[in-house]
Amino acid sequence: MPGTRVREASPAVTMLQSLIVFLRAHRPYSSIPPAQIEFLAKRLQSRYYARGQSVVPDGGLCIVRRGRIELSGDDAIVLEAGATLLGQCSGIAATDTLCLELDADGLDALVRQAPALSQALGATGRRRRPTRAGRSPGSRPD
Repeated sequence: MPGTRVREASPAVTMLQSLIVFLRAHRPYSSIPPAQIEFLAKRLQSRYYARGQSVVPDGGLCIVRRGRIELSGDDAIVLEAGATLLGQCSGIAATDTLCLELDADGLDALVRQAPALSQALGATGRRRRPTRAGRSPGSRPD
């Protein structure tokens, strides 16, 4: 009797699944319908920043995957894994940092195609300052 063939997932599918798991582990992505998270995950591009390098999301979305970003300005806020830079924000990589980025055109498409996600990000009608664990500066904890 021939052995059972096991079909392994392609590397692209495995990477997408890993990215979806990462996003679902962090707010605001943890409360978004799976189809909208997949829509976002398929459009994100990985970008590496060396320590000390400027991080500017180009008017779109930047999610810290690994490392830390110190925000520019007087805020003294450090963003870590799962934190999101949204819109015209910038910072400096405090460590070697891997980000997941979506450009401004991609963010506009996200607003149209993933309403729950765009609402959670505050991307409808206004662009929010950077978020940490799903909260923008000045917001109250749950």
